[in-house]
Amino acid sequence: MRGRRWAVVSCCALGASAVAQPYLDVPYVTTQSPQVFTSLFTKSRCGTVRVVLLGDSQETAPGGAGAVYIPRLQYELWARVGNAPETPWMQLGASTGGGSPWADWLWRGGNIPGGLTVSRLSEAETVPGLSPAKTSTTNGNNINGNQVYGNLLMLQHDCANVSPSAMLSGLGPFFDRTDPIGLDVLAATNASSGEVRVRVTPAPTAQTGFFFPSTAFYNSAMGLQSGTPEFRAQRFGPLPMGAGQYMQVELAGTDSAAFTDLVAARFVNLADPRGWAITSLSRGGYKALDLAYFHPACGPMIGALGPDVAFICYGANDASGNTPPPDPVRITPARYRADLEWVIAYLRQHTRADLPIVLISDPARTNLPDPEAGEYLDAQPGIHRDMALADPLVCALNSRRLTHEAGWTPQNGAPYLADGVHYTPYGAQLKAQLEVQALFAAFFPPPTDCNTNGVDDRCDIASGTSLDLDGDGVPDECACSPDVNCDGAANGVDVEVQERAVGGDLADYCLPDADFNSDGAINGFDVASVETAVGTGECP
Repeated sequence: MRGRRWAVVSCCALGASAVAQPYLDVPYVTTQSPQVFTSLFTKSRCGTVRVVLLGDSQETAPGGAGAVYIPRLQYELWARVGNAPETPWMQLGASTGGGSPWADWLWRGGNIPGGLTVSRLSEAETVPGLSPAKTSTTNGNNINGNQVYGNLLMLQHDCANVSPSAMLSGLGPFFDRTDPIGLDVLAATNASSGEVRVRVTPAPTAQTGFFFPSTAFYNSAMGLQSGTPEFRAQRFGPLPMGAGQYMQVELAGTDSAAFTDLVAARFVNLADPRGWAITSLSRGGYKALDLAYFHPACGPMIGALGPDVAFICYGANDASGNTPPPDPVRITPARYRADLEWVIAYLRQHTRADLPIVLISDPARTNLPDPEAGEYLDAQPGIHRDMALADPLVCALNSRRLTHEAGWTPQNGAPYLADGVHYTPYGAQLKAQLEVQALFAAFFPPPTDCNTNGVDDRCDIASGTSLDLDGDGVPDECACSPDVNCDGAANGVDVEVQERAVGGDLADYCLPDADFNSDGAINGFDVASVETAVGTGECP
């Protein structure tokens, strides 16, 4: 790549490797546009970054090997921002928590016989990882199999029922219950649809239950009875919640003679939007091409989830897999790239044209069926890099190299792999930690507060508190000026004031500190910089 002018971000090496493999020559993080991803990551200091993550059984949670990996990935993101702004979009029609399948990050669900049943939406319209379900009402004796119960969703602020192997229970709380809590509900329209009924029943323990006292009822007004197929959402709240309790809601329909197709829901911190929320759209056995094969019409649902970025984690199955019948052929590296490019184009078609993408390579496997599969898996980080160098909105994260240099190799898989492909709890925790560490090292610069208002400058710009007309990421009111005594004029007096400030006399100095050229030292170079700026208007 010597001589080319691509902007490539590469994190520092974690250790030397004695094994020559092609992925070891690929940078840890590659992108043409560091500023795009820096803006995305720094946004989490003052706003919510919503992620859709597409993968296979390694990333499937709850119920798959991702029951540790996904919560730990969320935890690593939480640890760097210090806040959880919302839950993932929560799955309906299933019971989670208290055993396998384990609860996901910050939530668990409850659905029992006499509750929600399979949605009228087809699999082609539905994203992997979510399970839309239909409901009529909770009064019994109705069209939905004499439905008596709705679907319970609980905000588990402390991850009480996440898999014990994730080692998160007891570390919380991760979600601030002292802030007002809202609930977003996403549903599908239908010409004969009912609306959504929300019953709020805070629980005294982490055990879901249908018979706790209700504190509020809401009915939606989404206009779901529509012949135009689309997805609509409504926010409810603030939800009344007793001190020390677990927020719980029951979702059902409003009409005993009409179905309502519920898609997903999420709890939202209404007061503090800082941080990350990952919704895993993963399914066991999936390859990159399976989104097109099994879910060719799922684009509108993905768009309704409102992602700010997509993490794509396919690869483990592609390396040894075939294309679908009737004439299956081996998925070569070239075909793998083409499938990824289709996925990216499809996501952008149904979200926004400038959706950022992070391609995350899989670690080593030890149960590959043949040497060719090993070669294909080894080639994937290089394919991701090449895609990042061809698309300015793609970032390639070389997790294969990160984990390899930490000791996770084909020759040393036992501590990290439970069955040759799925992670042990230790492997899942390590992978999540290394990935977030690398991304934040590349794209999360230290906070700056040039206007000393106690808020990160990037948040001031994002909120409109400060202007940034030149787009340099610095509030315009902080533009360099040699008027260091703030008397409205830049002249020789400022040079004298800077000289005195270097000597420790700050009586007439109005800037936050005397390091005018921001080189980390206060000395004669600062005086020279002020003198140059007064004479030429050029700041350091």
